[in-house]
Amino acid sequence: MRNEAHGAPANLLDLYAASDVPETEFFGSKPYGIPGYRVDPDYEVKRFGEPDAFVIKWAASAAHVAGRRWCLVKQPPG
Repeated sequence: MRNEAHGAPANLLDLYAASDVPETEFFGSKPYGIPGYRVDPDYEVKRFGEPDAFVIKWAASAAHVAGRRWCLVKQPPG
């Protein structure tokens, strides 16, 4: 079972860890200095904000604590 628990009114680590594959996502792009990484030139930081790496880490942290081998972080195509 996959689960995106962000935004739920509960302990996020527990909710993510309850799934077989903890999953999260983020929107927009931020210059990470990774070769080949593309930044969406039309993304408006003032309007949508910057992606927060803290949010992305929830699924990975829950997978680690629960002993899961996999987690999923996705970004919709822009």
